[in-house]
Amino acid sequence: MQEVAFQTWVKTKCIALTGGIATGKSTVASIIKDLGFVVFDADQMSRDIMVPGKDAYSDIVKTFGYEILAPHGTIDRKKLGSLIFGYKDARSKLEAITHKRIKEEFLAQATTQKETIGAGYFFYEAALIFEVGRDKDFFKTICTWCSEGEQIRRLVERNRITTQEAERIIASQMPVVEKRDRASITIDTNCTLPELKIRVNNALNF
Repeated sequence: MQEVAFQTWVKTKCIALTGGIATGKSTVASIIKDLGFVVFDADQMSRDIMVPGKDAYSDIVKTFGYEILAPHGTIDRKKLGSLIFGYKDARSKLEAITHKRIKEEFLAQATTQKETIGAGYFFYEAALIFEVGRDKDFFKTICTWCSEGEQIRRLVERNRITTQEAERIIASQMPVVEKRDRASITIDTNCTLPELKIRVNNALNF
């Protein structure tokens, strides 16, 4: 598929799914998959382009050094994250390496699954949509959100970190309320799983 045709397809049929950390984005993505929709995972694409042998792998190691590598030679994402956490220059350098390649991977995967998607909608799950100015690239944007207190509680439980560490991570990101206010559709995930499934179904009635 040609890139221009792909961009038009995304603009008219692809819905971006985003949200703050620990706001239930992955859970909502799973529910959407269970409903029969194709969901492309930007985080998994990021992992795929960082494997040894890929151009992104070489560029990241050259930029950030061998200390980001695990003993078996793969990029340790936690080590890389600790280097870029809170440092805009470092984060910008990483994004300059990965974003174009993730778009290329998205194009490749979507082209492969075009027949499966058919004439319906499909989804692109990514943490960074508004931050990188990509919200206008999609038909609609869905933002998962919850209260900051709930966000902290989930992050502490999931990552086994302190409340202070969770607060620091959340503070380093775009506030979820800002994402919520900019999104086409919002889903409050502070509820039970059965209720969340109902909310997702309702959100997709457009």
